[in-house]
Amino acid sequence: MGWKISWVGFSGLTKAEVLDLVGATDTGEIDEANEADFSGAEIPDWYILFSNDFDFVSESTLSKLSSRGTVVGCQLHEGVMVSAAYGYDRGNAQWSVMHNAQDGISDLSTSGAPPTELEPIRERLSQQKYDAGGEVADVDYIFDIPVELAAAICGYRHDRLKFDWGEPKFTALDVR
Repeated sequence: MGWKISWVGFSGLTKAEVLDLVGATDTGEIDEANEADFSGAEIPDWYILFSNDFDFVSESTLSKLSSRGTVVGCQLHEGVMVSAAYGYDRGNAQWSVMHNAQDGISDLSTSGAPPTELEPIRERLSQQKYDAGGEVADVDYIFDIPVELAAAICGYRHDRLKFDWGEPKFTALDVR
């Protein structure tokens, strides 16, 4: 089955500003496993809005959500092996990195000016796709490139509970 989610990291906005922008209310209910439709957590320098809807992150949504600053969006669907990371600032797309296994296990498309963090991540994971005999492994390491890029920028990754800075404390959100 796997993950089929999206999340958005907001830089430079308070939790209250993000909730106002999204049209959400914090229920105060702890959502440790991100089971709510939407949940949010404050982490160092970012507010993370987590959604159990892969399609929540879209061009129009990111354009709207970045109207007051910088956002990083991340999508992943492990069922079809699609992952993407996006950078938006003040309503405008700055960059995107996407992997779609249906276009090939090595597929990776970029647009705009991706952050410098991309190249070392791409190099490392591209090398891991080969097994000890030099053959392409059956593991889709390229899928992780957009996910790791978003994590490198925001300091958050959906499948980790603890980080060098601590643990995110997600609470369920009611979104209008």
